[in-house]
Amino acid sequence: MLDGLKDQLASYQNIRKVELANSIPPAITFNPIPVGMKFELARKEFVASSVGNVIVPANIDDLAFYSVGQLAELIRTRKVTSVQLTTMYLNRLKKYGPKLLCVITLTEDLR
Repeated sequence: MLDGLKDQLASYQNIRKVELANSIPPAITFNPIPVGMKFELARKEFVASSVGNVIVPANIDDLAFYSVGQLAELIRTRKVTSVQLTTMYLNRLKKYGPKLLCVITLTEDLR
């Protein structure tokens, strides 16, 4: 460990030897965009992907494995209500929360 500390100390001493003028701004921003890269400025209309004909499974718990698009389609077509989905997810949290340790506060009374 001492060798690693000595290497770090040497690195810090080398950095401090570099003269920087006060006109040089500190490197406190991160810009992941490559220099010269151009973005399209025209706005495009959002087009949702088609999810096709989505059916309600026999076991409502299987909805937990549906995509957001599929769930939205079921709600849009009134095959499932948001209350049914919320109840299903709350029941799953009660069932699997203690096993997975994934729930801090279950706010079931706020639905």
